Amino acid sequence: MPTEQERRKAQMTAAALSRTEARARPAGRTAIRSKPVRITLDLSPELYRQLTQWAQSAAIELDVPRVALADAVRAMIKVTTESPDQVIERLRRDRQLLTRVTALSVDEAIGPSGGLGHGGRDWAEVRSRRLGDVREPYLRQPARQAVPAG
Repeated sequence: MPTEQERRKAQMTAAALSRTEARARPAGRTAIRSKPVRITLDLSPELYRQLTQWAQSAAIELDVPRVALADAVRAMIKVTTESPDQVIERLRRDRQLLTRVTALSVDEAIGPSGGLGHGGRDWAEVRSRRLGDVREPYLRQPARQAVPAG
């Protein structure tokens, strides 16, 4: 009796041989993925807060107790694929801004003397601090001015 490994190897060999036949389907088209693909996504605290607030308002609008964040993101992806122009433009603007800030961070980290700027902080620290300010520039609120009492 063949082992599981031997059985799989025989199946794969048979599949490879069947592709050499005249009317065989091309490689890569024989299997259909039925299992969903998992992705992970890191969000800034501000973007996460906006997503959860949007999901809560959507739940109120839909008159349901809750809208799962995964369902919300799936719906957003579907809408995006139907009309991608605004998303493409947003990506273009964010990439341009990120490129400019990264270039500034490198200059700032190296400093005029060619060494580390910012009192010994390294480039990665400067870059992460700068990128944290830039990743969602359109989400940041202007700082509130203190109003003097009296």
